[in-house]
Amino acid sequence: MTKRVGVAEYAVLERGALSTSGLGSCVAVAIYEPGGPGGLLHAMLPHAETVPGVCPAKCVDTGVSALFDALLAVGADEEGLVAKLVGGSAMLDLTGPAIGDRNVIAAREMLATHSIPVLAEDVGGKHGRSVRLFLSTGDLRVRSGESVTLL
Repeated sequence: MTKRVGVAEYAVLERGALSTSGLGSCVAVAIYEPGGPGGLLHAMLPHAETVPGVCPAKCVDTGVSALFDALLAVGADEEGLVAKLVGGSAMLDLTGPAIGDRNVIAAREMLATHSIPVLAEDVGGKHGRSVRLFLSTGDLRVRSGESVTLL
Protein backbone atom coordinates (compact mmCIF):
# COMPACT_ATOMS: atom_id res chain seq x y z
CA MET A 1 0.00 0.00 0.00
CA THR A 2 1.31 3.45 -0.95
CA LYS A 3 -0.20 6.58 0.57
CA ARG A 4 0.16 9.75 -1.46
CA VAL A 5 1.14 12.96 0.33
CA GLY A 6 0.12 16.19 -1.38
CA VAL A 7 1.67 19.64 -1.26
CA ALA A 8 1.36 21.14 2.25
CA GLU A 9 0.47 17.75 3.72
CA TYR A 10 2.05 15.08 5.85
CA ALA A 11 1.10 11.50 6.58
CA VAL A 12 2.18 8.72 8.92
CA LEU A 13 1.98 4.98 8.32
CA GLU A 14 3.05 1.96 10.31
CA ARG A 15 3.74 -0.10 7.16
CA GLY A 16 3.71 0.31 3.42
CA ALA A 17 5.06 3.31 1.52
CA LEU A 18 4.57 7.06 1.35
CA SER A 19 5.08 9.12 -1.80
CA THR A 20 5.00 12.70 -2.99
CA SER A 21 5.79 14.45 -6.25
CA GLY A 22 6.27 17.92 -7.61
CA LEU A 23 9.20 18.84 -5.39
CA GLY A 24 10.81 21.97 -6.79
CA SER A 25 11.71 24.50 -4.13
CA CYS A 26 9.52 22.51 -1.73
CA VAL A 27 11.21 20.07 0.60
CA ALA A 28 10.20 16.52 1.50
CA VAL A 29 11.15 15.46 5.01
CA ALA A 30 11.01 11.71 5.63
CA ILE A 31 11.17 10.75 9.29
CA TYR A 32 10.99 7.12 10.30
CA GLU A 33 11.98 4.60 12.90
CA PRO A 34 13.92 1.76 11.24
CA GLY A 35 11.60 -1.24 11.33
CA GLY A 36 8.78 0.92 12.68
CA PRO A 37 6.41 3.68 11.65
CA GLY A 38 7.37 6.56 9.41
CA GLY A 39 6.08 9.78 7.98
CA LEU A 40 6.53 12.12 5.07
CA LEU A 41 6.07 15.91 4.92
CA HIS A 42 5.84 18.00 1.72
CA ALA A 43 6.43 21.61 2.86
CA MET A 44 6.43 24.76 0.72
CA LEU A 45 7.82 27.49 2.97
CA PRO A 46 10.47 27.58 5.71
CA HIS A 47 8.75 29.41 8.59
CA ALA A 48 5.11 29.76 9.63
CA GLU A 49 5.71 33.11 11.30
CA THR A 50 6.05 34.68 7.85
CA VAL A 51 2.60 33.43 6.77
CA PRO A 52 0.35 33.33 9.84
CA GLY A 53 -2.80 31.25 9.79
CA VAL A 54 -1.67 28.58 7.32
CA CYS A 55 -1.93 24.85 7.92
CA PRO A 56 1.04 23.38 9.84
CA ALA A 57 2.23 21.21 6.93
CA LYS A 58 2.63 24.17 4.58
CA CYS A 59 5.74 25.33 6.47
CA VAL A 60 8.83 23.34 7.37
CA ASP A 61 9.07 24.44 11.01
CA THR A 62 5.50 23.65 12.01
CA GLY A 63 5.28 20.67 9.64
CA VAL A 64 8.31 18.88 11.08
CA SER A 65 6.97 19.40 14.61
CA ALA A 66 3.50 18.13 13.63
CA LEU A 67 4.99 15.08 11.90
CA PHE A 68 7.21 14.37 14.92
CA ASP A 69 4.20 14.52 17.27
CA ALA A 70 2.14 12.29 14.94
CA LEU A 71 4.92 9.68 14.89
CA LEU A 72 5.10 9.64 18.67
CA ALA A 73 1.30 9.29 18.82
CA VAL A 74 1.49 6.00 16.86
CA GLY A 75 4.20 4.63 19.14
CA ALA A 76 7.47 5.59 17.44
CA ASP A 77 10.51 5.61 19.70
CA GLU A 78 11.67 9.24 19.91
CA GLU A 79 15.31 8.20 20.27
CA GLY A 80 15.15 5.84 17.28
CA LEU A 81 13.90 8.32 14.69
CA VAL A 82 16.05 9.21 11.66
CA ALA A 83 15.44 11.45 8.66
CA LYS A 84 16.15 11.96 4.97
CA LEU A 85 15.68 15.21 3.01
CA VAL A 86 14.84 15.78 -0.65
CA GLY A 87 14.09 18.90 -2.70
CA GLY A 88 14.92 22.52 -2.12
CA SER A 89 15.80 23.26 -5.73
CA ALA A 90 16.46 26.76 -7.06
CA MET A 91 13.76 26.68 -9.72
CA LEU A 92 13.70 30.43 -10.43
CA ASP A 93 16.46 33.02 -10.68
CA LEU A 94 15.61 35.44 -7.88
CA THR A 95 17.64 37.89 -5.86
CA GLY A 96 18.41 36.97 -2.27
CA PRO A 97 18.48 33.53 -0.71
CA ALA A 98 16.42 31.07 -2.73
CA ILE A 99 13.31 29.63 -1.07
CA GLY A 100 14.60 26.10 -1.72
CA ASP A 101 17.81 26.79 0.20
CA ARG A 102 15.83 28.34 3.06
CA ASN A 103 13.53 25.30 3.16
CA VAL A 104 16.49 22.92 3.46
CA ILE A 105 18.10 25.02 6.19
CA ALA A 106 14.83 25.15 8.14
CA ALA A 107 14.43 21.37 7.82
CA ARG A 108 17.93 20.72 9.14
CA GLU A 109 17.34 23.14 12.03
CA MET A 110 13.99 21.59 13.01
CA LEU A 111 15.35 18.05 12.83
CA ALA A 112 18.26 19.10 15.07
CA THR A 113 15.77 20.67 17.49
CA HIS A 114 14.06 17.28 17.78
CA SER A 115 17.44 15.44 17.92
CA ILE A 116 16.69 13.53 14.70
CA PRO A 117 19.82 12.73 12.67
CA VAL A 118 19.75 13.24 8.91
CA LEU A 119 21.02 10.05 7.26
CA ALA A 120 20.89 11.22 3.63
CA GLU A 121 19.99 14.17 1.43
CA ASP A 122 19.30 14.90 -2.22
CA VAL A 123 18.83 18.67 -2.13
CA GLY A 124 19.51 21.77 -4.20
CA GLY A 125 20.14 21.92 -7.92
CA LYS A 126 17.65 23.21 -10.47
CA HIS A 127 15.45 20.17 -11.08
CA GLY A 128 12.21 18.74 -9.78
CA ARG A 129 11.93 15.49 -7.88
CA SER A 130 9.46 12.83 -6.72
CA VAL A 131 10.03 10.49 -3.77
CA ARG A 132 8.78 7.25 -2.30
CA LEU A 133 9.64 6.11 1.25
CA PHE A 134 9.52 2.34 1.81
CA LEU A 135 8.87 1.82 5.52
CA SER A 136 9.98 -1.84 5.58
CA THR A 137 13.54 -0.88 4.61
CA GLY A 138 13.80 2.88 5.18
CA ASP A 139 14.83 3.26 1.53
CA LEU A 140 13.88 6.54 -0.09
CA ARG A 141 13.63 6.41 -3.89
CA VAL A 142 14.20 9.76 -5.56
CA ARG A 143 13.16 10.26 -9.19
CA SER A 144 14.29 13.26 -11.20
CA GLY A 145 13.54 13.08 -14.91
CA GLU A 146 14.90 9.73 -16.08
CA SER A 147 17.27 9.41 -13.12
CA VAL A 148 16.45 7.32 -10.03
CA THR A 149 18.53 7.44 -6.84
CA LEU A 150 18.11 5.34 -3.72
CA LEU A 151 18.89 7.04 -0.40
